[in-house]
Amino acid sequence: MPLPRRTARAAAGAAIGIAAVAAGGLLATGTAMGSDDDALVATADATVPIVLTRGKPLVEPPVVRSENGRLKLTLSAKVSRTQIAGGTAISNVWNGLFPAPTLEIDPGDRLEIDMKNDGQFGEATNLHTHGAHVSPKNPGDNVFLSIPTGGEHSYRYDFPEDHVPGMLWYHPHRHPLVQSQVFAGQAGALIVRGGLDDLPGVGDVRDRTLVYQVTQFENGPRPIRQPSSSTPAKQLQLVNGQLNPTIDIRPGETQRWRILNASSDKFLVLRLQGHSMFVIADDGNPRAETQKVTTQFIGPGERREFLVRARSRPGRFALQSMFFVPVRAQPSYSAPTRTIATMVIKGPQATRRPVPTKLLPVEDLRTERVDRRRRIVFSESRTSPRFFVNGKEFSATRIDQTMRLGDLEEWTIVNTTDEWHTFHIHINPYQVTKVNGKPVRGITYDDNVVVGPNGGTVTMRTRFKDFTGKFVFHCHVLFHEDNGMMSTVQVVPR
Repeated sequence: MPLPRRTARAAAGAAIGIAAVAAGGLLATGTAMGSDDDALVATADATVPIVLTRGKPLVEPPVVRSENGRLKLTLSAKVSRTQIAGGTAISNVWNGLFPAPTLEIDPGDRLEIDMKNDGQFGEATNLHTHGAHVSPKNPGDNVFLSIPTGGEHSYRYDFPEDHVPGMLWYHPHRHPLVQSQVFAGQAGALIVRGGLDDLPGVGDVRDRTLVYQVTQFENGPRPIRQPSSSTPAKQLQLVNGQLNPTIDIRPGETQRWRILNASSDKFLVLRLQGHSMFVIADDGNPRAETQKVTTQFIGPGERREFLVRARSRPGRFALQSMFFVPVRAQPSYSAPTRTIATMVIKGPQATRRPVPTKLLPVEDLRTERVDRRRRIVFSESRTSPRFFVNGKEFSATRIDQTMRLGDLEEWTIVNTTDEWHTFHIHINPYQVTKVNGKPVRGITYDDNVVVGPNGGTVTMRTRFKDFTGKFVFHCHVLFHEDNGMMSTVQVVPR
């Protein structure tokens, strides 16, 4: 690849020692346990604490790239020895990695993933390519599929030639087991190349992938099995599986940071001490113009891309996850402010470059005729962990909304609860036009957006293009999704 950032990523992947066997499509890591180790996993002393290490240089996830229009690999969900926060842990991860490899493809490519469920807990699983505009039908992004323990399934995703380039991700989506599997570490970035990659000032600067995950250990080397019983103050907030890694940058240098909130439930209020950040993309969708911010609110499942320009003098600056109250009635369920990474400015002075203000042309759906409007209401029980969409708990066999292929629709999502939710829809991204009834400035496209409590609203417009079939929308706070806040929809021919 001609760009320096690709070379840097290749070096990072080589340093970790990953091997992608192109002919067989098997991603080999050497860390997943074989049959001889299974007994050790089952009998491992739960009282031996994991030894944590802080402040090591950032190591990006290994990268597997498509070649000649195809990327093929095997993912195995299995209880494995893996590195978490610098210590040797035992968790139900993919290919022995926390997080999983970063996949890179081009628009028009075919992504082939052979999924094996070798998990030890007797849980079914499956796979979702979050943010991908691909078919929801087999062998594509069918989240209704269930792969039992010992089973496997071959996924084939054909990305359209005009697929929007940007940062997507992949994770399990087997209802109601999603929260625990993501909390264990089953998540990875998926990057569609092009778009902003070819823009001067963005594509020719150093490109960093930061996968934010949250997990918790009790007394031994295993993450707790039930994340809903975790304590936010005790949770480890990790970047690329590391605890407060250092991100090197030269004085005056501009870098591109792609940040994925791959936590199961954590809202991330992000701040970089002493620096502004320039937002250039949301959920893999480029913006028309950059936006200068000092903090950024990133819900679970969301992605944000920034340009970060270092000050001209050496120094250390904390990238922080700020205190936030997701449930007003339960302020104790709020994580304190943590430093999740430290930006270290060092080395020779870099040439200070202007941050681009104009990015890429983006279609504005506010000027288009709307075919149908809908109102989607999120609610919950006050006496039990039950969550509803339009008064109904999730059912895979019930179709709640039917849309026509090619139609442009406007949806208003209403949050009647006293806690924060997000709204995520599969297959088609959407343009947010209003928040709490107020028009949004500029043009932003998302596939997942936060919705505030006590009557908070988000209004969006989307066109259901290219694919018919059945899929879902839901809150991406995965405890809410697993307990009912999801709805089945379908797109039918006109």
